[in-house]
Amino acid sequence: MAAPKKGRGPSSGQGRPGRALALILIVMVALAGGMFLSGHTTPRLGIDLAGGTSITLEAQNQPGKPNAINQTNMNTAVGIIERRVNGLGVSEAEVQTQGNKNIIVNIPKGTNSKQAQEQVGTTAQLYFRPVLTVQASGPEAPKPSDSATPSGSATPKPGESAEGKPKGEDKPAGEEATGSEATPSASATTQGRAVTGALTKDDPTPGASDK
Repeated sequence: MAAPKKGRGPSSGQGRPGRALALILIVMVALAGGMFLSGHTTPRLGIDLAGGTSITLEAQNQPGKPNAINQTNMNTAVGIIERRVNGLGVSEAEVQTQGNKNIIVNIPKGTNSKQAQEQVGTTAQLYFRPVLTVQASGPEAPKPSDSATPSGSATPKPGESAEGKPKGEDKPAGEEATGSEATPSASATTQGRAVTGALTKDDPTPGASDK
């Protein structure tokens, strides 16, 4: 006879359901504790639950451009409006197209709706103006005057020589300071009295008493 087969016993997971419940409870307590520790006790709701401001913009053709409204221009306008809304410091804002001509802008609650409408609904305009540039010029050259006199030679003042020094300076002792320079003569002249012929004789003449 064949031995009877033993039945399978209950699995460990099904036999201990309390362990899974305890793990879930620990995770919930940890999340609640982290929320209170961070100070954000109020959950952040989306714009559909918290409410906010909804702005609907309609595109219009410019005069002379009947085909200005197309998918490419609408996508460009959506990108521009998104940058404007982000410039206000608004988070979780929604900008999307509706149909072929409408753009819907949803701004969360807490934003200045009037400022947002002015910022989003303003038409951008580009202006051009001429800019004049001035070239940098170097220092101006001095202009010659008609009454200018050459400064090659200087006229000496009274009491000074041509070199700019007062007369009578830098001369050796014994010379006289005169207005004109002394010119040596061709023949030398003797100074003092003339020597008599009697004084130039070698032998003296005997007098009458010697005879």
